[in-house]
Amino acid sequence: MKKIFLSIICVGVCLLCYSQNPNPVPHIDITPYDSHITLSWSADSAARGYIIYIHDNTPIDTVREPYYVHFPDSRIVRPYRVQALDSDGRKLWSVHSSKTRLRPFPDEELMDMVERHTSDYFIGYAHSASGMAREGSEKDSSVVTVGGSGMGVMAIIAAAYREWIERGDAYRRISRIVAFLSRVERFYGMWAHWYDGDTGDVIPFSPQDDGGDVVESALMMQGLLCARAYFDKDEEKRLRDSITTLWEDMDWRFYTRGEKVLYWHYSPRYGFEMNMEDELPDSDFSDSVSVSGITYELHKRENKKLLLQDRIESE
Repeated sequence: MKKIFLSIICVGVCLLCYSQNPNPVPHIDITPYDSHITLSWSADSAARGYIIYIHDNTPIDTVREPYYVHFPDSRIVRPYRVQALDSDGRKLWSVHSSKTRLRPFPDEELMDMVERHTSDYFIGYAHSASGMAREGSEKDSSVVTVGGSGMGVMAIIAAAYREWIERGDAYRRISRIVAFLSRVERFYGMWAHWYDGDTGDVIPFSPQDDGGDVVESALMMQGLLCARAYFDKDEEKRLRDSITTLWEDMDWRFYTRGEKVLYWHYSPRYGFEMNMEDELPDSDFSDSVSVSGITYELHKRENKKLLLQDRIESE
C-alpha cells in the first residue's frame, strides 16, 4: 500500500507540473558559422519571452521568438542557456546548449546559409493575414511592404526548390499574397509602397507618396512572374492566371506621361507632383540588376510599341 500511495503522489505531482506548463522543455539546436552562431528551439505557447545567457549566468539578450543569432567576439568554446519566462516574468524552464565555437566554412555553405536565413525571414515574419513581408521585423506590426514582398516571393520559391518547405506550402503562401494584392487599391495597375496588412488600406510612405509606386510594383511583379514560371502544374493554373491578370493590369504607359521616361510616383491627390524620374539604364542594360534596370525591363517587355527602344538606340 505504501508503494501504491507514493506512486499516486508522484503521478499527481507530475500532472500538476504538466498543467502549469504543458509544453515539454525543448532541445536547443545550435549551428556555428564563421562569424555568428544561431540558436533555435521549439516555441512554448506559455512563454512570453526568452532570456539568452552565455557562460551560464551572463545574460546577453531577451527575445520574443524561439530563435537567436549571436555574433561572439572570439572563437572561444562556449555553451549557451535559454530561459523561458511567463507573462509575469517568472521562469518557466531553463535549458543548456552544447558547447560550440565559430568555424570557417566554404562559399557553398555561405550561399546555403544566406538562402536559408533569407527564406526563414520572409516565411517566419510574414504578416499572418496577407502573407506579405512586414516593414521591419516586429511581428505585431501591420505595415507591409510591396517591394520587399516581391523579394519574399522569390525566397519562398527558393525554399520550396531546396525542399526546406513543401511545394504546397509555398503555393498557399504565395496564393495568399496574390489574393491580397488583387483586392487592395491599385493606381493604374501599380501598387503603393505600403499597405495595412489587416485592412488593405494604403499607408503613405511620405506626405505625397500615397499612390502608385512603379519601382515597388516592379520588384513585386518580378517575384510574381518567377512564381508564375515555377508553379507550372495543371492544378496550379489558378495562381498563374491570377498573376497574369495583375501583370496585364499594370499601365506602364500612364507612368510615362507621354515622355520617354518613367515617373516613379503617382498620387490620386497630388498627381505627379513628386516629379521623380526613374532614369534609363545604359543601352546594354549592364545595370539591369539594379532597381532602375528591373523597372525598365518590365516596362519594356509589356509595352513593346512604346518609344523606349528608340531612346536606347539614339544614345
